[in-house]
Amino acid sequence: MTALTFDQAALDRAVALHRSLCPGLAVGIKAAQIAVAELGQGPESLVALVESDICAVDGVQAVTGCTLGNRNIVLRDWGKNAYTFWRKSDGKAIRVHGDAAWDPGYQALRKRVADGKATEAEVASFDSVTEEEAQRILAGDAWELFEVTAITDPIPQTSRVDP
Repeated sequence: MTALTFDQAALDRAVALHRSLCPGLAVGIKAAQIAVAELGQGPESLVALVESDICAVDGVQAVTGCTLGNRNIVLRDWGKNAYTFWRKSDGKAIRVHGDAAWDPGYQALRKRVADGKATEAEVASFDSVTEEEAQRILAGDAWELFEVTAITDPIPQTSRVDP
């Protein structure tokens, strides 16, 4: 396990891209930090496959430089908190996955707010609770939030523009 350092510039890019700091964005940032530590960084050096279309994708894009526009990110919405990264130069790959980052209490509150079943006090405090949850995830050890598995799958075909 490589030691991870906090990258304020990456956080700033992620928040600017996403327009807010939320727990999902923080999860993507932490997953991408592992990828960068293990495989290197740069939009031309990595390919990422994300397995859901949640806020975390913006964190992955901001930290790794992989985007849909540069065709280095592949979206397969299987509803999983999982991210696979390949180093283009040699095909080395890891899958970063797991639900340890998600606090069940926060998830239950989020669902009550979304379903219109939250109390007035819960609705009033939701933004600050969301910020606190995002900060908790960012402060956590990424290696404890996820399982990291080396994989041997080939780099997925990225989209091509037909002439």
